[in-house]
Amino acid sequence: MDDPDLHDESLRFAQHLLRNREALFLFLDRSDVEATNHLAEQAIRPAVINRKTSGGNRTQNGARAQSVLMSVSPHLQAPLPLGYGTYFRQMLRDPVPTVHLAR
Repeated sequence: MDDPDLHDESLRFAQHLLRNREALFLFLDRSDVEATNHLAEQAIRPAVINRKTSGGNRTQNGARAQSVLMSVSPHLQAPLPLGYGTYFRQMLRDPVPTVHLAR
């Protein structure tokens, strides 16, 4: 009944809470700090839904492509001259993903 691992994990968690107690309740003192992580959760929601509905990434290349697309797509605000597909393909083929804007 007395699981030493559970006790160790509980103790470690309690120590973590004590070390970070000021940061945990910072939102009570500062109006510019959100009480929840709702915005962060909403930001990653499309990637999570995509992963769950597609069955995840089956290869390293697929994981890399998904990573690039999910990190870039939220920041695209205006249409690109050659279309998003052209830029995504180019970024995914480059050893270091970059955007090459054609004028």
